[in-house]
Amino acid sequence: MKDIMKDIIIQEALPEDAEARIAYAKQVGSETDNLSFGKEGFPISIEEEQEEIRL
Repeated sequence: MKDIMKDIIIQEALPEDAEARIAYAKQVGSETDNLSFGKEGFPISIEEEQEEIRL
């Protein structure tokens, strides 16, 4: 398990990451029933997500 952890990079989201973050939420939401959202993802626009990231 230690070897896997060395390849993980954690970085702060930037406003230009908003579209990819929303697409990811839609993908994982469609793969499980164990989240508070489904395949529709979060009910938020790209612009709203960009603003959330700026905060």
